Amino acid sequence: MQSVQKMFKCHPDEVMSIRTTNREYFLIGHDREKIKDWVSFMSSFRQDIKATQQNTEEELSLGNKRTLFY
Repeated sequence: MQSVQKMFKCHPDEVMSIRTTNREYFLIGHDREKIKDWVSFMSSFRQDIKATQQNTEEELSLGNKRTLFY
């Protein structure tokens, strides 16, 4: 992160890093508020994805349970 800050001459509060399995990404904003907005967006997006995955897993689980009527 320090090399990114030196290269782009930015303050630590203006940089957001995202790590994946294969690489690390750096998003550089104009100010701290912009970074907060990005973090908020990414967090809510991630929560939405988790909720969708949980719903899908629950639906699949319920689909495997069959009610037999005699």
